[in-house]
Amino acid sequence: MAARTSAGALALSALMVSAFAHAGERWKSADTDGDGKISRAEAKASSPRFAEHFQELDKDGDGYVTSDEMQAMRQQWHERRGELHEQFKKADTDGDGALNLAEAQVAFPKLAENFAKIDTDNDGRITAQEIRAARPH
Repeated sequence: MAARTSAGALALSALMVSAFAHAGERWKSADTDGDGKISRAEAKASSPRFAEHFQELDKDGDGYVTSDEMQAMRQQWHERRGELHEQFKKADTDGDGALNLAEAQVAFPKLAENFAKIDTDNDGRITAQEIRAARPH
């Protein structure tokens, strides 16, 4: 269960990392003192989401998130995304490119708990696109 919790935290952090990593101007505007790193106060002022996941991103615990720490988290996210893609393919036992409720219950119990909400077209299957759309933004 710890792995799922960790993966969930990683996924949430990755969303925030992605937003900042793809937006150099946001990083610059968040770095109000221009020292090349983001303090907890700067994170809080720039993005509640960044502040919420600050501790996860501050790998060395020095009270700052550096571009290297952001890049490391982004790399972890890409690796985890690949793992999830493989898990999805393995869980898709009928090979239709989507998960039905039974497949989701076996491979992704937490996902299965929210199956009806994620299955936005109500076809009894959830696609990777529906899963992505259901993620918190």
